[in-house]
Amino acid sequence: MRNDIPFFLSKLTVLALVAVLAGCGGGEGGGSDQNQSSTQKPDNSEGGQAAKRMDKPAEKFTPEMVKAAMEAALKQLPDSFTKEELAELRTKMMEPVELQELADELNENIVDGKIDDRGMKVDAITVEALTKAIVVLLPKAKREGDKKRNEVISGYRVGKLAKGLIGYSSDNEFRFPDSNKWCDAIADYRNPRGEGDVDELYSPQHPDTAKLKNGAPKDKRVIHYAMNKAMSGKFDTDSEVVLVFECDLGWNGAGGLEDALKYMDKFKLEKIAVSTADTSAQSATKEDLKKLKWVPEE
Repeated sequence: MRNDIPFFLSKLTVLALVAVLAGCGGGEGGGSDQNQSSTQKPDNSEGGQAAKRMDKPAEKFTPEMVKAAMEAALKQLPDSFTKEELAELRTKMMEPVELQELADELNENIVDGKIDDRGMKVDAITVEALTKAIVVLLPKAKREGDKKRNEVISGYRVGKLAKGLIGYSSDNEFRFPDSNKWCDAIADYRNPRGEGDVDELYSPQHPDTAKLKNGAPKDKRVIHYAMNKAMSGKFDTDSEVVLVFECDLGWNGAGGLEDALKYMDKFKLEKIAVSTADTSAQSATKEDLKKLKWVPEE
């Protein structure tokens, strides 16, 4: 079955994800605040001049045409990326192998001098026409990149909490803590060096996270992850069962599959982070969650 997402958007999404992760220091630790890059009009830029020089329709796209269109599009979208992200995006996009791959894929989809590929429309084989298409697609790619970045970060955080629970069980006859005090029980295991990592308790997908980063409530501890209640006080013997999952059940909160599904519905999430008892983390859809093991073997 053919993917409904145009190749160009999928590729741009990967490149945007790389840029976003690089722009925030490798993906963990946080996010950036849309610093503005300097705005240049495309017509005065190298990309804009290239578009003018190459405005006569060609038979096929060349890597040079793709590069010129990329540069022109980025200059038209100065507010979409931070300076760091733009620099990383340019570096990745302008690699010869990437440019050739993009040009080849574009050329495979040319029909009668145009491209209409699953939502990607290029009206002519020119830099100007391709620039217009990229200007439409790149913000979508950025949003997809942000979404995937959040999934990566949340997966890291849920896995770290699972490791804390495993550490606790190793020192307590291989039993997990009671689920009504699990957050308190693993504090020293989750954070052995006493580092200030309270942000790691927040899901980047939760709408309150930005506000919490600016100042968490002093009278209330917050966490956006929950322990599987079925694992409360159980022996650490079933590595395939869900141990920690993304959900806002409060400090020391515990629950199960239904709570996870309600959480996804509440915030309209496509995926949430889940870790099994072997500390393997994954981003799971509703259907994925239903296939996971939530009750340990006795």
